[in-house]
Amino acid sequence: MTRRRWIGAAILSVALLLLGGRIAANAYAEFQWYAAIGALPVWRLRMRTLIVMRAVAFAAWGTFLFLNFYAVRRSVAAVRIPRRMANLEIGEDLPGHYLDIAAVILAVGVGALLAWSYADWTRAALAWNGLPFGEIAPPFELDLGFYLYWLPFETALRDSALVGLIITIGLVGLLYALTPSLRRTGGRIYVSNHVRRHLFVLVALLLMILAWTFRLDAHQTLLGGSGPDGLFTAADSRGSIPANTWLSLLTLAVAALVLWSGWTGQLRIALSIIGLLVVGAVAARQLAPRAAAASAADAARTVASADMPDVAPEHRPYALMRDVYTRRAYAVDRLSVLGDDVRALPAPAAASAISAWDPSALTRGAARLTGGVPHRVGWNAQDGQLDAIIPLAPGGQGGSARSWSAISIAAPLADASGDVIAHTGHSSVDRSRPIAPVRIVDGAQGYLLVEDSSDDIAGPSLDSRRVRFAFAWSAQNYTLLSREAGTRVLLERDPREIVRRLAPFFQQGTTLFPVVERDTLYWVVELYAVSAHYPLSRHFHFGQRLVRYVHHAATAIVNGSNGSVQLVLTDLPEPVTRSWARLVPALFDTWAAVRPSLADALPPAVDGARLQAEALASSGTRAQPEGGGNLAAQDGGAATELLQGDPTLHGILVEQGSRSATAWTVPVLDRQQRLRGAVVAVGGRVHESRYLSLPMSEERWPAIRESLRRALDTLTQAPREARVIHGPVRAAPLPNDLVLVQSAYTWRGDGAPTLLGTAIHLRDNPARVGATIPGALGVAVSPPPAGDGTLRGGQLEARVRALYAAMETALARGDLVAFGAAFDSLGRALGLGPRQ
Repeated sequence: MTRRRWIGAAILSVALLLLGGRIAANAYAEFQWYAAIGALPVWRLRMRTLIVMRAVAFAAWGTFLFLNFYAVRRSVAAVRIPRRMANLEIGEDLPGHYLDIAAVILAVGVGALLAWSYADWTRAALAWNGLPFGEIAPPFELDLGFYLYWLPFETALRDSALVGLIITIGLVGLLYALTPSLRRTGGRIYVSNHVRRHLFVLVALLLMILAWTFRLDAHQTLLGGSGPDGLFTAADSRGSIPANTWLSLLTLAVAALVLWSGWTGQLRIALSIIGLLVVGAVAARQLAPRAAAASAADAARTVASADMPDVAPEHRPYALMRDVYTRRAYAVDRLSVLGDDVRALPAPAAASAISAWDPSALTRGAARLTGGVPHRVGWNAQDGQLDAIIPLAPGGQGGSARSWSAISIAAPLADASGDVIAHTGHSSVDRSRPIAPVRIVDGAQGYLLVEDSSDDIAGPSLDSRRVRFAFAWSAQNYTLLSREAGTRVLLERDPREIVRRLAPFFQQGTTLFPVVERDTLYWVVELYAVSAHYPLSRHFHFGQRLVRYVHHAATAIVNGSNGSVQLVLTDLPEPVTRSWARLVPALFDTWAAVRPSLADALPPAVDGARLQAEALASSGTRAQPEGGGNLAAQDGGAATELLQGDPTLHGILVEQGSRSATAWTVPVLDRQQRLRGAVVAVGGRVHESRYLSLPMSEERWPAIRESLRRALDTLTQAPREARVIHGPVRAAPLPNDLVLVQSAYTWRGDGAPTLLGTAIHLRDNPARVGATIPGALGVAVSPPPAGDGTLRGGQLEARVRALYAAMETALARGDLVAFGAAFDSLGRALGLGPRQ
């Protein structure tokens, strides 16, 4: 070899070494993270599945590609390379074994790239290990597990096979174009017999994939039919499915005929057969469903239409079947009745258990009160009192993980001026309380080094030289090599990313809830078993995803201080969740493993409850199968500022007469937009949804919303330079009733909102308005007394101390606007300032 080649080889070797070392260091660092967080079973399952899946794919694609490339190589007798010696140019034939080696290298390289694209290991693991449902879906009489496990996996295999075959055809055509076997001569394309036969073999394989597609389409017809809103109809059952099934068999026969005609050189026959197949497939897929639909319509002309007036007679049996499968797909049949083991508080007690404040308004008020940066509102239910718990990040640039605090706001009440009341529990009067250092934050990026003498951090330790070397190479930060013993690395600091890496097979809920328990901030995210392949059910939106099957699977609790995670399995897991629990049993805990005080503070699973409510509204219940309804639009007329956060309401439900838990309620309407009930998601250790059925009323939802707005319009007008804004309509359960709440605020620019008043609506009663919810309900709840300069009562003292601390905080950071606002509120609370 020449010197230049030696230098090039050395540079290439060093580059490959560095790249391989970085990949190995990343893999080792990842292994250490899974080991530190106690999730090695997930890592092992993922690696085992990926290795098997990619090894099989590499063997299959490598062999297939080599056979194709070797066939190209056989068409080449020799490759002549020009050599120049002095002024002479001499052609030199390249040895044949060089071409063989080139075919092997090309097959290995392309096969490795195709195999590496197989990355969705969760789909493969579920297809191989999913537990059966024990329910048969017509018309193929297959277990539901086939559609949730195998059909998505087989569809992915078909897609990858199609992509790989197209790449192979392109590469084979390109290589043949470099040989005399495929060339343009005299305005015509010359194709040798060898090339023609090879290409027709690939065309036959392409037709076999088309036959595979027809087979999959027959099954996927159950996922979205030709009827209204994707309803599976007679046109699909008697038209589309038989047409696709027969087209699949016919295409296999056509593939054999095309292979024979192309091999024997009868090109016109081959092209004619392919053309007839295309025309026949289009005609069959268009005409067969129409004929079946016309036949079903003729047979259904005499069917009565009173039960489902908005559904065509021929579609009604299929609509009833869809309702049954929809209720199963979204666990509507599992809804128990509110009041059996969980009871709603009666109106007098519920007056202090319903927040008059919308979450976005609370965070704005907390920011002005404390000067910190508030995160999403969490809710706490203890001793019959509803409190909003708001974590506060340090303001400005100088904050650290140790600067976090939490403010507790007595959400149901407001002082006489409409400001929020801040406290930290029922005995403390401090403005806020410090909490343990918060290192895990939504959206946080990059790793964090923590000196951990107590061995509490859920991250890899840098005690070992090997571990330090791997992390230094992975992070490209070689100062890690000099770290002392006792240092741990938090590789992931975003709670959603941590949960995604631990449980990628579950769909995360749309809301990340904060929970402050004792002195620690926890992040709570609900996990769901989700599929878009459940047959015959309705589809709904889950975040940005269109789904046909959603069941609550687990609750993820992430410690915001040390990064540890608990995945608490639901009490009644369905087959998909049970499949994963069987594959990685060490990953999940039961409710008995959760500290009782933390379990009681957990928020409800709102996303699952919303989808259950949508399914219930559209498909009814087993006892009341009438559907066709929808959910109440609760955000109508609400200000944009109050819809930026979480526009939900948490009331309090008492379980077994002792423990309190937060809840979330969504009203359900019937076809005529009348309230028919509500789905109530219960938090705490209950952690399930309940159904509150309401007696039929003639009131309609638009009229209810209008009455609430008219009641709010009777309130005192806002001061000058302030505007009045309305919050969303919220709901809370009462025994055999539902109370609807809407609040109005005055808002000055970037200042904190002030509660102007609250309107409530009870069934068959006109809307009522008051300064707070107790006032609107006519329940006597003593507000903090307006003082004459002397403190009276713990709440007034808490208010004064909170405002005084807010003044100190604002003055320390030079925020004179916040200082003035707190000063004015302090004067009003003590009865020394003018009322607005």
